[in-house]
Amino acid sequence: MMKPVLPADLPLRRDAEPGLGTGAGYAVWLVLLAGAGAWAWIWSVRRRGAAPKWLGRLVPAGSPGALQLLASKPLAPHCSLHVVRWGEREMLVGCTPQAVTLLETRDAAAPEPAP
Repeated sequence: MMKPVLPADLPLRRDAEPGLGTGAGYAVWLVLLAGAGAWAWIWSVRRRGAAPKWLGRLVPAGSPGALQLLASKPLAPHCSLHVVRWGEREMLVGCTPQAVTLLETRDAAAPEPAP
C-alpha cells in the first residue's frame, strides 16, 4: 500500500525526522561517550593492578571500616585464600572464579590460633 503524499502548502505541523543531530541524538552521543570513558578508566585501573590514589584518600587505611588485605595464598591458578581485616574483624575468604566464600571470622584482637 502506498503512503499518501500531502501537498507541501498545507498548514500542517511537520515533525522533524529523528536523527543523531536532534536533542535525543545528542543524549545518545553523551551516553556513549560516558560509557567509553568509564570503560577506559576501568581498563586502566585493572591494567595497573591498583586502585587510583584518590580512592585511598576517601577511606584512609587506618580509619574504622577500612578494608585491609593482611595475607594472600594462591591455591590453584584461579583459586586463592585471603585474610582481610575490616574494622575490628578479621575474615578468612576463599575466592574462585564463580564465588567468594567467607570461611571464618574472628576479632582482630584475638590471639593467633596454634598451627
